[in-house]
Amino acid sequence: MHAASWAVFNNEKTHGITWHVMAEKIKECDILKQARIKIEAQETTASLILKCRQQAMAAFADLADELPANRHQRIQQNMYMRRYYSSNKKPEGNGWINWNSPAEEIDRLYRALSFGKYINRLSLPKFMLGDQVRHR
Repeated sequence: MHAASWAVFNNEKTHGITWHVMAEKIKECDILKQARIKIEAQETTASLILKCRQQAMAAFADLADELPANRHQRIQQNMYMRRYYSSNKKPEGNGWINWNSPAEEIDRLYRALSFGKYINRLSLPKFMLGDQVRHR
């Protein structure tokens, strides 16, 4: 949930997309196709989601050619290599900006919560201006 946001927030260098075989149990969902995406220094969640969608469409086009010709590979998931953030996981402080934090951390929080036109159900960056709460 909100994988692109967590990648930006955690200052990851790469992110990716994965096409899986559908199965009843998540541990049984073999990988069919993956693509890695470089996370740029000023990446936002919105820009990373766009890159992911572009890569996912390109990977799916390849997969659509490979499946009928039986040229695809099923790769078993390594459950120790994956990260999962539940839908109720929120950034520390739920988006409240701590002005005592390093500037890089505040910037990362802002970029991680910048969804552009995409729906943001994670959190909004919030701060106090005088006695009023402001949010983006």
